Amino acid sequence: MKIVYKDTRTVAFKTIAVGDIFSSYNSLYMRTAEVQSTVTGNPYNAVNLENGFFHFFNDDYEVTPVEAQLVVS
Repeated sequence: MKIVYKDTRTVAFKTIAVGDIFSSYNSLYMRTAEVQSTVTGNPYNAVNLENGFFHFFNDDYEVTPVEAQLVVS
């Protein structure tokens, strides 16, 4: 995946669309539909692109949008 950082402005997590990429504390995430663990009951709304772990962000949490392109060769 080619990651293109156009700027480093931050926005509220609630403005990130499902499927969009963003960064938080030097990690890249993709927003997902909100899901709930059947084991713990914890809610999740993003997946870490480096390790595949789910994460939860509050709507007002500040994140940095990232324009990403998937390049298949």
